[in-house]
Amino acid sequence: MSKTADFFNGLNERASNGDFSSAAGHVFQFNIEGAGSWTLDLKDSNTATEGSTEDADCTIDTDQATFEAMLEDPMVAMNAFMTGALKADNLTLAMQLQQFLG
Repeated sequence: MSKTADFFNGLNERASNGDFSSAAGHVFQFNIEGAGSWTLDLKDSNTATEGSTEDADCTIDTDQATFEAMLEDPMVAMNAFMTGALKADNLTLAMQLQQFLG
């Protein structure tokens, strides 16, 4: 299993404990080339699941290498965004997710 899959599978406990209170009430979709799509639902179920959703408030697109580099060093996200390796359709909501990388 990849670091990406391990990470999203580990989010379920953190999401159910309310660790993402600043992003609560929103659904995030991550499209990670090489690792699939993942949905972080902080609106209804407080779960992270593999697969996409039509109800995303924010969609984030990147590749597996970039995402896993962000897991190692969250500061990578800013550079990835500036170079186009990381894209988000709602930057305000995406910035609220910085807490989940730590």
